[in-house]
Amino acid sequence: MAPTEEDAYEILTALEAEGALPLRFFGSLLQEGPPEEMVVRFEDFSRRYSSDLIRPESVKLFADGVPEAHTAFLLTPYVDIPGEDYGQPRIPKPDMIHQVTTYFAEGIPIHVHAVGGGSVRMTLDAVAEARRSTGNEEVRATIAHMDFVSVEDVPRFGELGVTAQTSIHFATLDPSYNFIGGFVGMQKMEDAYPIRSLMAAGANQSFGTDWPASVFLMTYEPLMAIEVAVTRRLPGKPDMPARNPGEAISVMDAITGITRNTAIQIGELERLGTLAEGKYADLVLLEQDLFVVAPETIHRVPVRMTMMGLSLIHISE
Repeated sequence: MAPTEEDAYEILTALEAEGALPLRFFGSLLQEGPPEEMVVRFEDFSRRYSSDLIRPESVKLFADGVPEAHTAFLLTPYVDIPGEDYGQPRIPKPDMIHQVTTYFAEGIPIHVHAVGGGSVRMTLDAVAEARRSTGNEEVRATIAHMDFVSVEDVPRFGELGVTAQTSIHFATLDPSYNFIGGFVGMQKMEDAYPIRSLMAAGANQSFGTDWPASVFLMTYEPLMAIEVAVTRRLPGKPDMPARNPGEAISVMDAITGITRNTAIQIGELERLGTLAEGKYADLVLLEQDLFVVAPETIHRVPVRMTMMGLSLIHISE
């Protein structure tokens, strides 16, 4: 049986006490029950489980599901279902506004799963209303996955201070492209994951893996994410067509998205995310320069050494 949230934090805390936790863990608490009760639960977990390596970071909400099950909430109807079926949000909009407003009033960040353009827009609307009603412009908000984002909503991420966390390794012409396109429409699939446009519009664009969940490419490896962000192709496949190459980004922007921008997302830029005096020495030393190697080989660059603070986590022979 899978551990509960409390079990998971207890396990991580025990590993840290033993000196056996080789990473920093910024977790969440799943939205269950009234938001007023979640505020108490979040504050309790924050008090019991915050340390140098562990911190409950946000409340996790699910605005919708996934297109394969027709549970992603879209802005246009599913193309394989007769009639006008857009899917349904998992949280009705009034409830979403109430939840986000309650968390913002207490300074608690949110992390929202939203795949369809309808759920992305609804979440942005909720953030806008919560910022207006609470006056809290600083509390952090993240929308995760955001496969389908309307052009009209792209500028709102920067305007509302919402991090766009994209599962970028999905942004290829893998076998799921035509499969999911049969549900949502092929143009929507081609326009998905508009990371270059989001960055250009001032969004804090970060990258997540959704591991171990995946559509086709299942990976937690940062170098694979960087390569796909740059090439919009499956790793190591330079001859395959790129998926919407106009949304490809530079190696520098990809590295920034997976380091500095992620630190901004979790509120840790003062100590993590960039190399600067006074910050933790969380470092990865690579065998080759990512700015020099062929983009389609980035995922194969060997890792020579990994450090966390002053601790040597890994070194190759």
